[in-house]
Amino acid sequence: SGDFGDEGPRGEIGAKGFTGTRGPRGGIGDAGRVGDQGIEGQKGDRGFQGDQGAKGIQGDNGPVGAIGVDGLKGVPGEQGTRGLDGSQGPQGNPGSPVDDFFIVRHSQTQAVPACPPRHVKLWDGWSMLYTRGNGYAAGQDLGDPGSCMRLFSPMPFMRCHSVGGFCQTSVHHDRSYWLATITNVTRPMGSMPTDAVGSHVSRCSVCTAPAEVVAVHSQDNSVPDCYPGWTSLWEGYSFVQGTSAAAEGSAQGLESPGSCLERFNTAPYLECFGGSGRCVFNAVSLSYWISALDASSQQSRVLSGGALLRSVARCRVCELQR
Repeated sequence: SGDFGDEGPRGEIGAKGFTGTRGPRGGIGDAGRVGDQGIEGQKGDRGFQGDQGAKGIQGDNGPVGAIGVDGLKGVPGEQGTRGLDGSQGPQGNPGSPVDDFFIVRHSQTQAVPACPPRHVKLWDGWSMLYTRGNGYAAGQDLGDPGSCMRLFSPMPFMRCHSVGGFCQTSVHHDRSYWLATITNVTRPMGSMPTDAVGSHVSRCSVCTAPAEVVAVHSQDNSVPDCYPGWTSLWEGYSFVQGTSAAAEGSAQGLESPGSCLERFNTAPYLECFGGSGRCVFNAVSLSYWISALDASSQQSRVLSGGALLRSVARCRVCELQR
């Protein structure tokens, strides 16, 4: 045989053959690349409630909150049981003698009277018996503090009018009446100079009292005793009332210490006038005293001197002992 010749030219593509039988399944290929994120799908239907999860661990404490508003007042609680008695405290300071009781003492002299023992003086002044304004009298009980004026004036009040809204001082027809001094000096029956009036006005003192005070009247010329449990403060003469012009005047409560004056005189007070400021022992002024009762006391008599003094009832001012 001879040598192989040169390779001939490539022939034309033949017609497509028949489809062969399916070959065996190939092996798993390599993983493809991650695809692009798709668009968001529609919200699905709500699922069934899941089972309760396990209890979580306790979280950290939160910050302190702001103070809240006050709550409503609660209902009162039940009364508690009595506590134990405490130990006895120390002794207190001595108490003050000041109490709810007062006493006024009138000297019927130019001297300021002293308060009785265990009494404390609050003030001293001048003994005013009563006033008369527009023809009407208004009295002061000599046992009350209001009868002891701190200052003396012949006309210590003024008259005020409801219509017109004005007041008048020292009106001519107004009067004031003052307990007078009881001395051996002859009393002037005419007008006294203003600077001389003060020497004829009784002085007084207002005192606190530790207990009740009462005047006791004998209705005879013997000084009565105090009741058991009461102590004597002073003794005197039983004064009832005084009147002056126009039959106006002022009376004392017979239980009041003001009804037991320590000195007796037929003219125990003087009268002072508005307008002029002058004062006099008025001849028309009258004083009334409890008389000592006996068989002759009901007969009309004129008394003077020693017989007069024996005919005035005596009295005593007593204070409850505490």
